[in-house]
Amino acid sequence: GGNVYEGDVVDGHRHGKGKLIMVMDSDEVEDDSAVITYEGMWVNGRRNGYGVLMYDSDGKQKYEGEWLDDERHGKGTMYYRSGNVYRGGWKRGKHHGYGQMMWYTKNEVYVGEWQHGVQHGQGEHVWFVEVQSGSPFQTQNRYKGMWEGGMRHGHGQFDYADGSVYKGEWANNLKDGEGKYTYSDGRSIGGTFSKDRLLSGRKFRDSSAAAEVVLSIDDLLGEAEDPAGELASIKNTLLQYMSELKQIFRYY
Repeated sequence: GGNVYEGDVVDGHRHGKGKLIMVMDSDEVEDDSAVITYEGMWVNGRRNGYGVLMYDSDGKQKYEGEWLDDERHGKGTMYYRSGNVYRGGWKRGKHHGYGQMMWYTKNEVYVGEWQHGVQHGQGEHVWFVEVQSGSPFQTQNRYKGMWEGGMRHGHGQFDYADGSVYKGEWANNLKDGEGKYTYSDGRSIGGTFSKDRLLSGRKFRDSSAAAEVVLSIDDLLGEAEDPAGELASIKNTLLQYMSELKQIFRYY
């Protein structure tokens, strides 16, 4: 191991602008021994102010932003070796305040409030869902609402990839309290939920907002030799492609 420093020094301490190269063991990197480089501002021998810390020699894991007494604190961006990226507020080395986390390894994105490293407060989390191979579309599960301790907690709305929606109260990632669940076909149930189960106030109804498409094909069948056969063929074709059509028209 060993350190090399180039920059301002006051009373024997790194103070001002400077660059420190360290070859050392570190809890912050995956390698047993790594080259860590910090370039930025110093106060009395500690990282304070804006600076860039590279946790490895290839720069795949690095932090760019504000520091306080050697800890990430303020506004900054962290690039993780996995490819994941966090942009936003920090407090004593943890995500805190408003920020965006992009989990490329899990196809997830969260934008909102954080506290001590976890989702806490108002925020929106999106889980991208891969559809059948060859399809140009991508569906998603989306929750927008309150969080507590990294879990859905309080009032919020969850839009599921299949088109169904739950809007209401949550506790520890489960539907809990007053809420309403609407199926993709427009039917809905509402009442009091407990740990994802509906306890009381069960309701079923058809939504007046449900989309309906009417096809008039009488003119097309008027001159057909076998109208009944042609009609059956058309119905079979529509049924065959109905799921794909629903998938496509969800985006319009």
